[in-house]
Amino acid sequence: MNEEIKQIKGGLLEEKRDRRDFSFGKVFGTIDLSTIPDDFVVGEPKQKDQGNTDFCTAFSTTSASGLQEGVELNPFWQFAASKMISGNPEQWGQQLHPALKVHTKYGAIDEKDVQWAIMNFPEYNSLLYCLVYR
Repeated sequence: MNEEIKQIKGGLLEEKRDRRDFSFGKVFGTIDLSTIPDDFVVGEPKQKDQGNTDFCTAFSTTSASGLQEGVELNPFWQFAASKMISGNPEQWGQQLHPALKVHTKYGAIDEKDVQWAIMNFPEYNSLLYCLVYR
């Protein structure tokens, strides 16, 4: 019997508390949880296999955003850009803030546009190339 051994290292890094973070409850008050339906489905996001990588933030944010945009987004570009934003490309994992900042600062890259992104974002070229073509 051949069993595949998977390592789960936990790629989502803990966030430091930031007083600038938006608090919905402080601004609008909390809601009565009994008013929320038991089931609420926006759609079925496409789940890709991230393999034995620390790209969970990129795979999850591009999956959710891809559902909204109606296209398949590239998690490798998103992860590379988030590592450049956090300034920590060698560290395992990623915090959620830099992962989301990519979507608000740059947007996301459609799978078919990866080559264009590599050519037009020279500051990311080496990291992008390594992530996309490994």
